[in-house]
Amino acid sequence: MAMRGTAFFLLAALLLCPVAAQSGEAPQAQQPRQPPSQPMVIEVAEPTINIDIGFDGAELLVFGLVEAGTDAIVVVRGETRAETVRRKERFLGVWTTGTSRTFLTVPAFYALASSRPLDHLFADEFMPNRFELGADRLNFTPFDIVPGDPTTDAFRDALLSHKRDAGLYAETASVVKFVSEQLFRTTLHMPANVPLGRYTVRLYMVRGDRVVGQRETYFIVNKVGVEEKVYRFAHQHGVLYGLFSVVLALLAGWLVTLFFRTRP
Repeated sequence: MAMRGTAFFLLAALLLCPVAAQSGEAPQAQQPRQPPSQPMVIEVAEPTINIDIGFDGAELLVFGLVEAGTDAIVVVRGETRAETVRRKERFLGVWTTGTSRTFLTVPAFYALASSRPLDHLFADEFMPNRFELGADRLNFTPFDIVPGDPTTDAFRDALLSHKRDAGLYAETASVVKFVSEQLFRTTLHMPANVPLGRYTVRLYMVRGDRVVGQRETYFIVNKVGVEEKVYRFAHQHGVLYGLFSVVLALLAGWLVTLFFRTRP
């Protein structure tokens, strides 16, 4: 709470400073001096995204402060989880599930925004790889890796492709816009199928081809209303939920059959 209050105070001060400077008298000439160091701040406009029955996505507004003369990179990551990629193989003319790979540290969601393209900020791949800047640089940890197995990269690429097709890994980076020398903002799209959980929003401050500072905050995605009740029931009473779904499907099929039988 204290951090969020500080963020809003600093943003208000930045927005009001230009107005105050214009309304006052011209200051006397002074000897140039080094401006005081400003803290890094990263915040989200909405700390909670609620998913209800009509949810079709949301725009996440992120804002904050960095030191003057630096660049800003914002990364949004969902909770990490284990995911298995399976390859379909043809056996005796029938498609079956073949070999698979399990990766342990897969973010449920990934999006990045930057004040400039990454290849303009960094001279090489060292910093982007170190901080996993970009979905292609995510370090998925294989569970069942075989040393020297060339197929692991193919499974990793298939997982990345699946995440991008589902809209969970952004294809391109969003733009961080500076409102003043220090104040920035950016907007990232959260799709309708965004997973539930706690999301980390991390700010990287970049100066001279190096990441010189980091700060982070978070927000929550959860279900509300009817969606929340159905979701909770399905997870707490899985067997009953499954039986109810089967009965409901059978009832719907019977009603459709009855309708067509009674038509003249």
